[in-house]
Amino acid sequence: METLTVNATTGAAADAAGGTGISNGTTKSGININKVIKVVKEYISYPVAIALFIIIAVINPMFASANNLSNILSDMSALLLLSIGVTFVLLIGSIDLSIGAMSSCACVIFAMTIPNMGWMGLILALLFGTAAGLVSGVIYVKTKIPSFITTFGTMSVWQSLALIISKGAPQQISGHYREYVIWFRDKIGIIPVPFIIAAVVFIIFLVIEKKTKFGRTLYAIGGNESTARTVGMNIDATKIAVFGLMGLLSALAGIFFACNMRSGIPTVGEPFTLSAIAAVALGGTSLSGGKGGLLRSFAGVLLVILIQNGMNVIGVGVFWQKITFGAIILIAIFVTTDRKQRDLVVK
Repeated sequence: METLTVNATTGAAADAAGGTGISNGTTKSGININKVIKVVKEYISYPVAIALFIIIAVINPMFASANNLSNILSDMSALLLLSIGVTFVLLIGSIDLSIGAMSSCACVIFAMTIPNMGWMGLILALLFGTAAGLVSGVIYVKTKIPSFITTFGTMSVWQSLALIISKGAPQQISGHYREYVIWFRDKIGIIPVPFIIAAVVFIIFLVIEKKTKFGRTLYAIGGNESTARTVGMNIDATKIAVFGLMGLLSALAGIFFACNMRSGIPTVGEPFTLSAIAAVALGGTSLSGGKGGLLRSFAGVLLVILIQNGMNVIGVGVFWQKITFGAIILIAIFVTTDRKQRDLVVK
């Protein structure tokens, strides 16, 4: 009798589910509701960015003008490059505090070598960034010093080096060498050339993340390093390579800074360290590693730039902008972060 009751109840439940067109989380049209909800949660930064754009545009319609949209894309360029590298670093459960210092150094090197070396100055700046990143990676991997401490130390070294070689003063790029920096102001329609370059770099690294063994290793290290090592993955080489790529991208961002300001400023990259980390965290990449990715980071970068640009457009006072920016970042990260994970210690 009990069996009959249970079956009847089950049948009624099934009929109810069928009546609503949903069975095991799937509608009659074949849409998996649970999967849709999961995707929305993972990429919630995108609808948040769209909502923020609409709100600011309503407050001041000039925000949505073609000229300001071009400015937004231009402002995104350097931060996007830095955030690509930060994403890879965070995916392996590490952190790099030296990215701003490496950018500053590369900015100065590029500006100072153009007169004598021309385009080779660009190559030299990129080589410096790569080498600087590799130095941090080797120290971190071989000495087992936590990445936070390692890159805090190398940050001081690169900051000092930028000040020493520039003698603590901005190094102007003379008008005689205009050809080396003028491309930064070029546009295709309303899309700035720097953003196009950053977007191409983003796509290349997205393919690396999604389609290569190297990309899969990043997630494996961040998810469970011991298991990744047990199955034969080359953990140390991957970590060193990640920091090398971070240095390369930092140097490219530094070249963008030099071209934008037509000057090599030895402190230009310092504010971008925390902005890049905040953008990646805001997009939903876990600080503990193994979760997230570049598509999320792109949304985080977009949010950061929209917040900063929007505050300028609607007239938020300079002294209040940092307070407002910090508060919005905290709220946004609260909304986008999975707080079920408590292991937020970087390695």
